[in-house]
Amino acid sequence: QNIFNRLVKLGNNTKINLDLAESYEFSEDGMQLTFHLHDGVKWHDGEPFTSADVKWTYDTAIAEKWSKADNLSNIESIECPDDNTVVMNLKTPDVSIIAKLAWYGTFIMPKHLYEGTDTATNPYNQNPVGTGPYKFEKYDAGIGTTLVKNEDYFGTEATIERLIFQVIPDQTTAY
Repeated sequence: QNIFNRLVKLGNNTKINLDLAESYEFSEDGMQLTFHLHDGVKWHDGEPFTSADVKWTYDTAIAEKWSKADNLSNIESIECPDDNTVVMNLKTPDVSIIAKLAWYGTFIMPKHLYEGTDTATNPYNQNPVGTGPYKFEKYDAGIGTTLVKNEDYFGTEATIERLIFQVIPDQTTAY
């Protein structure tokens, strides 16, 4: 959640909040779901985030049967009429797809770093690049992971400069 974003995300009291999408709407017949993305979002490596990243992520998740790919099972196809618009053509009308897209296994991945690679062994799995409020800085096996504030984050600015998730192997010390 600190490194990656979704189109929409879970909020408190079962509310669905916008994330990479600034709005969405269903067609009259409920067979199309259109997301309008925030303009100017960048990946942590400075590359622009676009609708092609969303399409690549969901198409690949379905094809490779990633965790929570079942949340995408009602998607027939995805179109990207421009860099900031994603159109999902659905198999049947399904308002629950919004909640399914907000779940934890639906983070958007950077197409430019994963396309044409084995996603399971891609080196960016160990050095993640996202669009979130924090950037990956380092991982020390058995010690911890450090994230730093993303100064170019498109959303609400993070208030903490650095997050350190420390491994404490001794149960007494951890307690």
